[in-house]
Amino acid sequence: MKTPRATSLLRPLRNIPAEIWALILLGLAFGLLFSHLNSLKLLSFFSFEYEDSALENQLLYNLVTSGRFTQTLFFGGSHDHFWPISLVLAPIYALHPRIMTWHVLVSFSYGLCALVFYRIARDLLASNRLAFLIALIYPCYAPLHSLALGSIDGGRNFALPLLALTLYFMHERRLAPYCVSALLVCMCKEDMPLIILALGAYQAHRGFPPRWWKTTAALSIV
Repeated sequence: MKTPRATSLLRPLRNIPAEIWALILLGLAFGLLFSHLNSLKLLSFFSFEYEDSALENQLLYNLVTSGRFTQTLFFGGSHDHFWPISLVLAPIYALHPRIMTWHVLVSFSYGLCALVFYRIARDLLASNRLAFLIALIYPCYAPLHSLALGSIDGGRNFALPLLALTLYFMHERRLAPYCVSALLVCMCKEDMPLIILALGAYQAHRGFPPRWWKTTAALSIV
């Protein structure tokens, strides 16, 4: 039996457009840059994990090490917000239970969102060049830098990449993965279901099949 040659295994990669490779490299560069900046912030200016960041980190650390979703830094012992997305993040965080794991995940997920926005813009604008330009502008957006360098705010840090995937699956009319990503958005924090509910109103207004906006409404209520 002949073994496949390396060239045949790499052939599918050659079919990937150059702009996709460029955006992948751009997303990885964004992730590396802001991971490094967050490490400098923690090791220099913030020599300790400050306020919300310390609280969120301790909650996840206690969850993966003892199975208890508790903290000892502020009054109450648990948390004043609802973010069950922590149960999804916990297995990843457990690989290296440190606050930098959180910042690395946030930085790379934000950077790779450029690919999602490129795909959506390419279909809506019917222009690869304009879509590529929009994807290039996205990492330069100043409020995005503030989010990537900000303190940990529960699961809301991951609402942006999850919402980007939700919009992509809605655009592609892929209901099953859309429901999964929309549910994950709702799990980020207690105010996120309002955004998903607004998507349902948009779907009803734009003439989506009833199963779309009814499912969206049900997800936002649950």
